[in-house]
Amino acid sequence: MAQTNRGARDGKRRRPRQTRKIVTLPIVGDVPLVRESSSDVWTYDPKFLPRLPEGAIRGDITRQIYCCGKPRYAYVDEHRQCLQCDAEFVFAAAEQKYWYETLQFRLDSAAIRCLSCRRQRRSHRAVVGNYQATVPLRQSSDAGDLIEFASVLCEMIERVGTGKPAEVVAAARKARRAEPGWADPLYWEARGHDLDGRQPKAVELLGRFVAQAISGRATRRLVDDAQRRLADHHTEHSLG
Repeated sequence: MAQTNRGARDGKRRRPRQTRKIVTLPIVGDVPLVRESSSDVWTYDPKFLPRLPEGAIRGDITRQIYCCGKPRYAYVDEHRQCLQCDAEFVFAAAEQKYWYETLQFRLDSAAIRCLSCRRQRRSHRAVVGNYQATVPLRQSSDAGDLIEFASVLCEMIERVGTGKPAEVVAAARKARRAEPGWADPLYWEARGHDLDGRQPKAVELLGRFVAQAISGRATRRLVDDAQRRLADHHTEHSLG
């Protein structure tokens, strides 16, 4: 009877706990896992230093945000195609390390645009942010505020391709009524018409702006730009 009870007890004995587990990761191959103390949870060994392939940069998994995904013990250059311009570009190993360990982006994020398009996109965001900051100025009765709004909106339309040229025209006209002796509003009204496809009206206003600038107050760089635009217009028509 005692022997039967001992056998029953033996049958309930727990199997020895597993002490080693291996997983395979891209680039570095087999990587050991370590068991967290007093639990059955396995984690990636932060002290493990795999052999690196040629050209690879070692990663520090303690600085990465990988949660339930896989950490990167190494980085290699990745060849990608830009989502915006379709050009091929290299997401360099050093840049990846900066992304994931210094900036601590999630490891499931990746560069989808080439460096040139990323810079352009950041520039576009800055232009849009500048516009959003000046939107309240269109309600102002001050000519300077209105022209600042018109110039910022004009830049956004040209560089980002969004915005209403009619709002440039409206702000410039309001500024001209507020300060009739200032020539600059004529220039920005002309730019608004040009952006809206009304080139004859734009040319007329640029001519009036240059004429008023001779005897009135005007920004020199705008006068130079207006004269250049008028010269380009006359050249195009003479060639046509």
